[in-house]
Amino acid sequence: MEGTEHYSVLRDLNYYSDPTHGQATDDITFQESNKLQRENTKHTLDLYVPGEIRKAYRGVKRCHRTPVVIFVHGGGWRRGDKRAWRHYLTVNDTNLLVALLLRFFNLHCNVGQALARQGIACAVINYPLSQPSFPLLLLERCTSMICSSILVAAIVFPLWLMIHTLNNVTANVEVAFYAANQYSHITGVLMLLALTQIIRYMIVLPSSKHSLQHKAHIFVGTLILVIAGVLFITTMDRFSFEHRIMISSSVIVVSSEMASLCQYYSTHSPAQHPQQAEAVASAITWIKNYGEASGLYNPDWLFVMGHSAGGHLVSLVTIDSHYLCDTEYAHADIKGVITISGVYNLENLATRFLKTLYLVPTFGNNPQTWKQASPQRMVTSVKNRTVPPFLVISAEKDLHLRPEAETFVATLDKCGIECDYVMIPGTNHFSVMCQFGKQNILSLDEIVQRFIYKIITADIS
Repeated sequence: MEGTEHYSVLRDLNYYSDPTHGQATDDITFQESNKLQRENTKHTLDLYVPGEIRKAYRGVKRCHRTPVVIFVHGGGWRRGDKRAWRHYLTVNDTNLLVALLLRFFNLHCNVGQALARQGIACAVINYPLSQPSFPLLLLERCTSMICSSILVAAIVFPLWLMIHTLNNVTANVEVAFYAANQYSHITGVLMLLALTQIIRYMIVLPSSKHSLQHKAHIFVGTLILVIAGVLFITTMDRFSFEHRIMISSSVIVVSSEMASLCQYYSTHSPAQHPQQAEAVASAITWIKNYGEASGLYNPDWLFVMGHSAGGHLVSLVTIDSHYLCDTEYAHADIKGVITISGVYNLENLATRFLKTLYLVPTFGNNPQTWKQASPQRMVTSVKNRTVPPFLVISAEKDLHLRPEAETFVATLDKCGIECDYVMIPGTNHFSVMCQFGKQNILSLDEIVQRFIYKIITADIS
């Protein structure tokens, strides 16, 4: 459990476990052991609760005035995490530069923190991710390696210059020496890539959740370094020092990437539609039951919110009746839906590039499936059923998703569904999520707060 004077956080709660197991009551102090098992990290959530957690258990009346929001992250149905930076520090995708940027912006954590400071509980959830085709996966991993190498170079190169300057060797002399050597630039790049792979392994190793995965990382990493070292020593009489560095670095880069790919395929279970929507529905059910068991918030004031692909999932689960009908709850249990730069019509992704990148890996090749999984299409079939109010938020510079949001809002209005539309000026698809917690004239969390309390006020009256 983490916390400040403004909010507390319960990490890695498994929403496929029993929500009533080991929960605290007025007579039992909350214990760290109340965290549920994290056998599958993609079926977990982080729960942000206003105030200090122990006081919350004693203040039942105050908690019954606390609404709760379930937030579903984006990432094209293929990437992402409830703490966004963590996705890029796993064996699935190790991109040190992107991880650093996302950690700096505190993405997705900032949603829970901002809402909890506003007096609203927030569950930021993970869900199972789909898998791209092998060529795309290889391309993404190469891109991640290059981005990571850029970050490593930005750190190593100034240190290299400083060391040589202290040794009275000027940078100009060193550059001239390398320029005169035919293979120096190739050697430098390979050494940088090899160093990057070693650093990536060192960072990913402690984050391995399972003991088998942890041991595999240690074994493979050690084996690759041993092979590279043996090659470096045994080729001493045949090749120059520079050629041996090239060979050893190449072995480290290629072998480690192949080992990571093998481990990725052996540990990753790709999800396809409708598994992700079903996971969101399960999280909604779990949050309802957990609220009733713990008293941390009012489960009758439940809202769902999502960004990008997450916006698609929360819209689909709310509009398509069968997802929640398969659980013990119904759509009436959701008081409102908040979508941020969401995807509402999957057919708009049927271009050659976007279809291969996003559509087919998650929804397959059947156009009929795309229609059935599109909130834009499904909302027109809603009959004799109450759909909760929508707050549709779009970024000003969000390419085709802004017009798509405007079309979706028009469709909701035509179907008689209550809907508010807000466009955030000066933002794009990424920066709009950075608006949570910012001290602007009107921050994104304040817009969400007004929508929530408008519905709650109408519900009370």
